[in-house]
Amino acid sequence: MDKLKNLIIKHAKYSDLKSELKRKISAELAKHKYSKEFEEVFSGKDALSNEDVIYGTCGNHAYRAVQVLNSEACEYESYGYDEVLHMYACKHCLKARKLKLEMGIIGTKLGQIRGAITRTGRNLNRVKQDR
Repeated sequence: MDKLKNLIIKHAKYSDLKSELKRKISAELAKHKYSKEFEEVFSGKDALSNEDVIYGTCGNHAYRAVQVLNSEACEYESYGYDEVLHMYACKHCLKARKLKLEMGIIGTKLGQIRGAITRTGRNLNRVKQDR
């Protein structure tokens, strides 16, 4: 039972950590402001309408910008999402991206813990049935 108790404690810890990261991400994205570089390159482009630029964050537009840049690029030249994000995003969106990556790692750990809880429960069920 100690193993199950430890798994439940870890699950609660990581769940709380994930909730805290979500709160921090929201706080960072609320401070979002396009960088000068982003506005110089993408404002007024047909592929990124002015309405798109007004609404959303650097992360949303970096995804669309990758499509635009890659459609305009030479055959041997292409851009990746993180590359475009780091070139043009504001500091708040970059921080939110870093926190989202951390949240992904936490989510993986939560999944591993849930799997361990399930395996422990199955083992306990087998032991109960054998009696």
